[in-house]
Amino acid sequence: MFLFKGNRSYLHSTDIINFIEKNYKYNQIDIKFYKLLRSQPKITLSKKNNTKANIIAEIGIKKLKKYLNFFETNQKIKNSYSYDENLLKNYFKINNQEVKCNFLTTIKHIDLIVSMSKEWHIKKINKKKIWMVVRINLKKMIIDSKHKNICVRISKITNKKYTVSDIYINEKHHGKIYYSVITL
Repeated sequence: MFLFKGNRSYLHSTDIINFIEKNYKYNQIDIKFYKLLRSQPKITLSKKNNTKANIIAEIGIKKLKKYLNFFETNQKIKNSYSYDENLLKNYFKINNQEVKCNFLTTIKHIDLIVSMSKEWHIKKINKKKIWMVVRINLKKMIIDSKHKNICVRISKITNKKYTVSDIYINEKHHGKIYYSVITL
């Protein structure tokens, strides 16, 4: 069962990705967030994506590709877990083109990558807009360790409303994260 992260009223991208990592093995993943999920999702695994899904994760398992489709349901999410948005900010080093961190923590890499990226968008583009992850494309599964050496480098900004960034872990390219301004 999914929980809301902090005071959100939708499922957070990191919770979806952490669910996938816990339940499915993959070599690579390309996950697209089309619509917010505000309920316990119906999840299907198939050889095709379903264009009506809120979220579609294309997972590569060796040379096979499969699709996890997440759909809205009528089953409400009843609880949340606490999350302090400001807890990690002091560990991030932000400049005009990137955000970095290098410290020891048990927080998962993906949670840091998303937090770092969001903080960069708020500080460097527009703090009044709502920035959301719309896609994460990882070339390989992230192996979590306590030492986190992460760099998110912005490679494209379109109209101050859409960005593409490269993700580096231990100075090796792992994939890309895409953000867009949305209206809730």
